[in-house]
Formats: sequence, structure tokens, C-alpha cells
Amino acid sequence: MLMGKKTKLRSNPALAHPHAAGAKVQRIQILAHSQYGAICYVARRFWALHANLAGKSYEKLERLHRRVLTHPVDASNMRTLANDEVLQRFYGEGSSMISNSVRAIQHLAQEMEQYSESGPLTRTTALGRLREATSRFAIELDEQHPGHQAMAEMILIRDAVEHPTQSNVFTGDPNHWDRVPLAWMLSDRPTTTFPHFAEWFANLVDQWELTIEKLPKETVTLNIQRGIQSDLPSKKSPRTT
Repeated sequence: MLMGKKTKLRSNPALAHPHAAGAKVQRIQILAHSQYGAICYVARRFWALHANLAGKSYEKLERLHRRVLTHPVDASNMRTLANDEVLQRFYGEGSSMISNSVRAIQHLAQEMEQYSESGPLTRTTALGRLREATSRFAIELDEQHPGHQAMAEMILIRDAVEHPTQSNVFTGDPNHWDRVPLAWMLSDRPTTTFPHFAEWFANLVDQWELTIEKLPKETVTLNIQRGIQSDLPSKKSPRTT
């Protein structure tokens, strides 16, 4: 396994500044770029990033669907889509919407695990992990909500994308076309599933944020390094005029 380049960090007293009692701290992830030198960023809540990416892909998919209507109905009383670029865009945005939706609940479950005192989650499926995580905090996971059912449907399509079989890559069965991911993406299913999921997920996040506020505040001792710099050579930024 290849290892990442070392960030070559060291303490520089000239960069250290005192912090008042009660000051907020942020976790900084530092990495090494072989050409640009050291780069750092503030740690993110990845469930939020994935939820936003899923939403953006859904919006693009909606626009693509409106373009389908411009295709003429032929003698077979069907619209035939044969343009590789169009189909690729459908498949790309559809896959992104589905995958990022699943990743959003995976990362939300991981954040709940982080706050839990019960140790790592033991379930392995996305919805199973979320169910286990929410149960630890007595958060209601409304499994009768259309959004939960939409998530389960999208997980099936995600699985078909990642685990292709003869029956889910193409089918001539008129009753099971929705098991083929691209066919599902081209149908109205995304427009009837994702909005339900987004509503359900937003409600779940609201419950989680309220739960965090009610959790007992604990005193934690952190070993914080101040005045840190990298000795990696850094490529200068281009001049802007």
C-alpha cells in the first residue's frame, strides 16, 4: 500500500497566539500535495456535504427530464433516446443522486456513533446502521414515511449500479424494468422518490440537532498544538491582475 507524503509539521512559536477561556476550537485536517505543498481544511460534517451533492444532482436530473419531452414520439408511440451524451448525463446525475443520498445517511449514522457511549455500530447495511444509531438516542425513525420507503428504493438501485447482474443491466420483462438503474433514472421514479427522501432526511437531521443540544455537556481535555507550520516546499500561487 502506498503511503501519503509526510506533512513535515513543526512548532513555530512566532505563529502561536493565546486563546481566552471558552474559546472555540476547530479540527484541522492537514495533508501533503506533492506539487503544492501542505494544504489544510476545517473538518466537515460529511452527511451535509453528501446531502447537498444529492440535491444538486436531483436538480440537474430534473432539467434533463424536461429535455426528454422535446424528443418526438415515433411510429412505435415511444420516445427513443440514442444519444450517448444524453444517456451518460442521465446515468451520471442519477448515480450521483442515489449514491450521495445513501452516503448522507451513512455519515449521519457515523456522527451519531461518535456521540454515543455504546461503542461502534454493529449493523452493516445503511438503513440498519441508521436504525441502530437513532435507537441509541431515542430518535424516531419514521419507517412508514414515504421518504424512508424512497430511501430503501434508492438503495436497491444503488446496489444494482455497484453489483451489476444480467437481470439488472437489461431486461425484456415489462414488469421489472425498474430494476435496471438507467431505466429507473429515465422514468419518473427519481422525481417521486427524492423529494420524499429529502423531506424525511431533513426531519431526521432536525431531530438529531435537537438531541445534540440536550446531551449533557462534558468537560474534555484536549492537547492542542498551536503555532504549527509545515516545512514542505510550497508552490507559489499565480499572480492575479
